[in-house]
Amino acid sequence: CGRRRRPHGLSPDRAPPKLGAMENYKNAHRWLILAFVIVVLGFFRSYWSKFPDVDFAHHLHLLSATAWFALLVWQPRLATTGRLRQHRRNGMIGLFLAGAVVGTSLLMVPRNIENAVAGIDVGFVDPTFFYGISFFDLVTVAGFSLAVIMAILTARRPEDHALWMISTAFWIIGPAFARLAVLPVVMIRGNLEGLQFFDIIVPAMGLVLAVIAFVAWRMKRLHPALVLAFLGNTAGFVAEPIGDWEPWRNFCEAVLLRPSD
Repeated sequence: CGRRRRPHGLSPDRAPPKLGAMENYKNAHRWLILAFVIVVLGFFRSYWSKFPDVDFAHHLHLLSATAWFALLVWQPRLATTGRLRQHRRNGMIGLFLAGAVVGTSLLMVPRNIENAVAGIDVGFVDPTFFYGISFFDLVTVAGFSLAVIMAILTARRPEDHALWMISTAFWIIGPAFARLAVLPVVMIRGNLEGLQFFDIIVPAMGLVLAVIAFVAWRMKRLHPALVLAFLGNTAGFVAEPIGDWEPWRNFCEAVLLRPSD
C-alpha cells in the first residue's frame, strides 16, 4: 500500500505521447517512406543492381546512408506514439550512423577528383562534372552535419528537434533524385546523347527546392532547418560553373586529391 499505480495500458517503455505541436508530425514517417523509396530507386542502377561487384568503401557509404534513412522513417513514429524511451535509444544508434554517413561521404570526394585528373570524359560526365559535384558533395555533407548537430542541441525542444532531423533527408535525397531522373529522360529520348549530367541535376534540384518550400508553406513557418536545407541545395545550380573554375580545381588537387603511391 502507498505505492502509486501506473495508469492502465502504459508500460515503463511507453510514456504518454506529447500532443500539441508534435501532432504535426504524426504522418511524417509516411512522407519519409516516400523519400526512402526515392533514395533506394535512385541508387538501384549504380549500386543495388551491382551489389556483389561494388567496392567496400561504396558499401559502407550506401549502406550507412540507407540505414540512416530507415532510422529517420522510424523515429517520428516512435515519438508521436509515445515510445520515447525507445526513441532515445535509437538516437544513440543514430549518432553512430550519422558519423558513418559523414565519414564515408568524405571518402568519396577524392575519388571524384581522381576521375577528374585522369580526364575521364564519356560525354554524360566529364572533368567539370567531377570537380563540380565534389563542391556540391562538400556542401551537402556540411549541411547534413550541421543539421544533426542542431538536432542534438535541440533534443529537449521536440518540434525543433524533429525539424532538424527531418531536414537531414533534404541533404541526402538530391543525389538520389538526380540519378532517378535519368530514367524518364532515357525513356523519352531513348538515350543520353548530347546531354550532361548537370542538365538533369539542375531541374532535379529545382524539384527538391520546391518540396522544401512546400513543407515550409504547409507548416506556415520558415524554420532555420528548412531555410538552411533550401540554401544548401542551391549549390546544385552553381556546381557546373564552379567545376570549371580554375582556383577550385587547384584547391581540389592540392587538398582533396589523395597522394599517389
